Amino acid sequence: MKIERQSFRRKILSLAAENGKWEGDCQHLRKDGSHYWANIVVMPLRREEGRTPGFAKLTRDITGRRRAQETLRLAQVELEARVADRTRDLADRPRELAEANAELSRLAMTDPLTGLLNRRQLSIIGAAEIDRGHRYRRPLAPRVIDVDHFKEINDRHGHAAGDAALVEIVDRIGGLLRAGDIFARLAGDEFVVLLLKTDFVMAGDIAQRLRQAVADRPLGHAEHEIPMSISIGVAALQEKELFNDLLERADYALLTAKSSRNRVQLAP
Repeated sequence: MKIERQSFRRKILSLAAENGKWEGDCQHLRKDGSHYWANIVVMPLRREEGRTPGFAKLTRDITGRRRAQETLRLAQVELEARVADRTRDLADRPRELAEANAELSRLAMTDPLTGLLNRRQLSIIGAAEIDRGHRYRRPLAPRVIDVDHFKEINDRHGHAAGDAALVEIVDRIGGLLRAGDIFARLAGDEFVVLLLKTDFVMAGDIAQRLRQAVADRPLGHAEHEIPMSISIGVAALQEKELFNDLLERADYALLTAKSSRNRVQLAP
């Protein structure tokens, strides 16, 4: 079994070196013997004279995302069944049918815990905003946000505390955003804020304000004061760049920020 793990690790490093990045989901074991889902990102460090000096690894606890996806899936199945059952009955009540369909569409676009846009909807809207940015030469700067020590919050205080921390962080960040900014949940404890018509310098300044708003005071939960902080990677739209490439550069900057925590890192 140890040999198999070593072989798998070598394969991951080889793929990361070849493609510039490796990402995958797998189950990990906690100290108490329970399992949790983790998203692993491995990126090679900058090459020196054709050699890769090492790799950066980012592990994110996505148990909450898995639970949210399953909750959303079950809710969609239930609502689809309800819509199917009532379609015939609502033939003469189009308003109620339209409301049921609208609720189904909302569930498909949003994250059930935070109410933010989900990853799929972010990709759709982001691609459209990228197109406008290129067409009208408008600046665009996404910030990829990751909650520091989120796994420790879950392990020490339970998943209810972890969910409460995510909701509180979303409230603090959302309170500082403009009406036109796009806020989405990318993964379990990872979020994206897409700043429209915002240059790189301003995006970095706003990211610092968001970081400070989260770190300013702890979360009060079940008679505990839980410290919170976030790390942020920021990138600015480049000529002819696609949305996924732009997010990947911001994510790479996030890896650097996560090395010291509670930090903003601007992508080169």
